[in-house]
Amino acid sequence: MDYTKQFRSFINSYYVGEGIRVTIGILLPSLTAGYFYALPIGINISLGALGIAISDNPGPILHRKNGFIIGSIVLFLVSIIIGFTGSIPWLYGLLLPVLCFIFSMIGVFGTRAASIGIAALLILVLQADHHYNNWQDVILVSTYIATGAVWYSLLSLVLYNLRPYKIVQQALGEYLEAISRYLRFKASFFQDTTHLEETYAELLQLQTIVLEKQNLIAELIFKTRNFVRESTPVSRMLMLVFLDATDLLEISMTSHQDYKALHAFTPAKKLLKSYAQIIIDLANYLEETGIALKSGSAIQSATDYSATIQSLRNDYSQLHSENIAPDSIPILISLKHILDSIEAVFGRIKTLELYTVYRNKIPEKIYKEANPEDFISHQRISFNVIIDHLTIHSNIFRHSLRIALAALSAYFIAQYFLLGHSYWLLLTVIVILKPAYNLTKKRNKERLTGTVIGAAIGAITLYFIQNDTILLILLTASMLVAYSFMRTRYVISVIAITLYVLLLYHLLNFHNYGLLITDRLIDTAIGSALAIVFSFILPPIWESVQFNNLLEEALADTKNYFTTLNEVFTGKLNYHKATIRLFRKKSWVAIANISDSFNRMLSEPKNQQRQLTQIHQIVVLLHIINTHLATLNYYAEQLSNRYITPELNDISKLIEQYFNNGIHHLQTGHLEAPIAQSNSENTSSIGQKINHLLEIRRHEINTGQLNSVTRPYLSTIKSITDQYYFLYNTSYDIAKITAQLITNSQK
Repeated sequence: MDYTKQFRSFINSYYVGEGIRVTIGILLPSLTAGYFYALPIGINISLGALGIAISDNPGPILHRKNGFIIGSIVLFLVSIIIGFTGSIPWLYGLLLPVLCFIFSMIGVFGTRAASIGIAALLILVLQADHHYNNWQDVILVSTYIATGAVWYSLLSLVLYNLRPYKIVQQALGEYLEAISRYLRFKASFFQDTTHLEETYAELLQLQTIVLEKQNLIAELIFKTRNFVRESTPVSRMLMLVFLDATDLLEISMTSHQDYKALHAFTPAKKLLKSYAQIIIDLANYLEETGIALKSGSAIQSATDYSATIQSLRNDYSQLHSENIAPDSIPILISLKHILDSIEAVFGRIKTLELYTVYRNKIPEKIYKEANPEDFISHQRISFNVIIDHLTIHSNIFRHSLRIALAALSAYFIAQYFLLGHSYWLLLTVIVILKPAYNLTKKRNKERLTGTVIGAAIGAITLYFIQNDTILLILLTASMLVAYSFMRTRYVISVIAITLYVLLLYHLLNFHNYGLLITDRLIDTAIGSALAIVFSFILPPIWESVQFNNLLEEALADTKNYFTTLNEVFTGKLNYHKATIRLFRKKSWVAIANISDSFNRMLSEPKNQQRQLTQIHQIVVLLHIINTHLATLNYYAEQLSNRYITPELNDISKLIEQYFNNGIHHLQTGHLEAPIAQSNSENTSSIGQKINHLLEIRRHEINTGQLNSVTRPYLSTIKSITDQYYFLYNTSYDIAKITAQLITNSQK
């Protein structure tokens, strides 16, 4: 592992910038107020800054501004409500579950709304221990909190305006790095020790991560005025990087082949190892390009792999000349197309590298070609959305109810046992409980681990260091680490948070750090236990219950994607990139949802993990289908009239029928009469055409005609047809497995 490269990637990432921004936003008001002997005021302002910082998620600047405005108002109102009710235990006990439910339910409007809800709950909990002498104090403290929210909002917006394109550069760099990991993992297919099914499942997880990053960048680019209305060289460059990176991802998916057959062809073993190495090299090069884009500098070591690729072509030519035979033609065609894909990947990466250093003249026509609707999704904001989710069958409703009841229980425990710093108990419950069981389980483990380690580090630090200046420096550093790792390495963030909380209380003259550590550990342990208990008392909707609906959607979207491509190959439809891209996006999203569901299922209780074998097979098969469709799309985009093949209709009807069978099984819970899998390679019209072309090619080889008109035509038609055969076999397997899912569920 290259730790230097990892450090360069992290230090130039959005997360470090966020950590610095949040640390300044929170710490500066307290330091300034402390200097003027008004520390209590500074702490309240810092609390408001902390709350609004939670909602400062990456996204279009308009969304961030709206989030800041709404969040500041919400924090002000919650502070007033709790200021008047916090000193009345029974009234606060009534309001606590109600507000917890409301601020959890607003998560139906997306991640930013959910973050505002968490910020409101933070104020709800932290302000509960404050008791005020009169209503003027309540208004004053609430104003300080709102001032902190406004202060951080202005800080964030000013920093954005100073470098408006930086966040997009960082997100694009992360996108390129994610594609590089995907590409590097694909190299393992060319190693004969690879376990194919496990590799497919891992690859689909990586594809899901790539898709999430793609969606974020699409939001940033297509919902920001600088990109869609104010054309500048930088904005055009970033737009082109995004479009070319998305095309690169699809090219990376097109090199899917029959890997078992390739490895069984002994003469190709050395060439396959060379393929694996060049793919790894290109992945590393792409990763360097991503880091360079994030840092805004030129790539450190620009490399030209043209000579390496030419050497591979020479090796392939030698292999071809030494092993050309009628039976080896399909394998040689596959090896040739893999090499073509590798060269196409290198070309795209080289173009991306040129964009990052602004050496190309960026064309303005891309705005006519890039349709925002091909990339972004829209969040419906309506009260009816909440009404639709007010049902026990909604996961967000169950989560909101769960967090309300758990928070109420935590409050009663804290009141009954008179726990010190009891708000830590409430905070633990609010932070740990998540809508998905697996995320709650993961957060629970990480918070317990991080708290114990952080407490140990804090105890050692306070025992050996007495100098307040050094402790203040360590406090600042721990805050920076906490907020830099909050979204990526939660356990590290918890360690740092625990450390800086202990240092903060010590600097505020709470010198009994042993009692402080004990309170922290006890409250965290009780909060974690409550989170576990309520996850079982009111569990989320288990993945096995909702998996069939997700699978039905994935099959329908994948079928539509295939049907559109098939109409291009059979001459019924002209290729239209925007239309195909829309179908591709829907298919990718649906399959990513399937993969996420399966991964969540693996973390659920064993008694809820039903039919894992069949579901794992479905996940793998859907990924395989996705790669075959990407390959077909690659051919369709450059298809000439010569290669339009109506004979593909025979096999395409069978593929669509198998998709329909699977959808019918899931919709109705009844099984269709099974359709036998015929030997379509010999009986279908396209099978007969390919066999005829192969006979012509065999005759040409036997008579010494190594190069002919038939050769390139056969190579392309055979490659397209092979993808249809792969889809035929895979769709048949999916129909068969969906039947097994329904049959087993009825037992």
